[in-house]
Amino acid sequence: MKTENQQHRLDKIAAGMVCSILCCIAAWQVEVHRLLLIKKKGIDPSKPSNPNDPNQIIPMSTFWLLPQFNLLGLMDALAVEGLQEFVDNHVTKSMKSYGKLFSDCVLGFGNIFSMRCILLIRTWFKDVINNSHLDRYFLALAMLGLVFFCIYVFCVLPKYAHMEAPSEDLELEDVLEDGVRDLTESKDVLEDGVRDLTEAENVLEDGVRDLTETEDLLEDGVRDLTESLPSRRNSSSFQWRKVLTVISVARHLYPPLKKGQQHSRLKSE
Repeated sequence: MKTENQQHRLDKIAAGMVCSILCCIAAWQVEVHRLLLIKKKGIDPSKPSNPNDPNQIIPMSTFWLLPQFNLLGLMDALAVEGLQEFVDNHVTKSMKSYGKLFSDCVLGFGNIFSMRCILLIRTWFKDVINNSHLDRYFLALAMLGLVFFCIYVFCVLPKYAHMEAPSEDLELEDVLEDGVRDLTESKDVLEDGVRDLTEAENVLEDGVRDLTETEDLLEDGVRDLTESLPSRRNSSSFQWRKVLTVISVARHLYPPLKKGQQHSRLKSE
C-alpha cells in the first residue's frame, strides 16, 4: 500500500508536468491563430491597438484563453500538490510543516530560470504585442517542459518509485534508540559515581585504620613514659651530682690558673 501511494504521488507530478506542456502548446496555438487573424485583417502590427477603431479590433473571443488557463489550474493542482505530498511523505512528522516551503522553493527556482530565459530571448518582446513573438516564447516553454518531463520520467521515477516512505515505526525506533543510548550513558555515569564512592569509602577506612594505629602507638608511648619515670628521676639526680662536682673542681682550680696567667703576662712585658 505504501508503494502504491508513493507511485500515485509521482504520477500526480508527472500528470501536472504534462498539463504544463499542454498549457504552453495551447497558448502557442492561440497566439499563432491571433497573429493569422491580424494578417488577414491587414492590421499594422507596429502600431498600438486602438479599441475605439473598429478596423483594429481582432475578431477573436476571450474564451480562446479558457483551455490554457484550465490546464494551468490542473498543473497547479497536480504537480504542486503532488510535490508537497511527496516531500511530506519522505520526512519525519516534525519536518512535515516545511513541505509547503520546499515546494514553493522549487517553484521559485523555476521562476528564476524562466526569467533568465526571457533575458536570453528578449528580442522577441517588443513594445507592441502585435509585433512581438509570443508564439515562439510559448513554443520554447513547451519544448523545455518536454525536456524536463523526459528527465523526470527516465531519471527520477526509477529512483523513487519503489522507495518506501519513513513510517512512524522507524521514527519511534529512532526515538527509542536515542532513549536507550541516553539510558546507557546515564548507567555508565552512575557506575562511575558508585566506583568513586567505593574508592572514597576505602580511603576513609584506611584513614580510620591509620588513626587507630596512631592512637595505639600514642597509648604505648604514654605507658612507656609512665614506666620509665622513676629511672629517669634517678638518672637526673646522678647528672646533678656530676654537675656539682665539676663546679667545685673548677672553683678550686680557678685561683691558681689566674695567678699563672698574671705571671706569664708580666714576663712578656
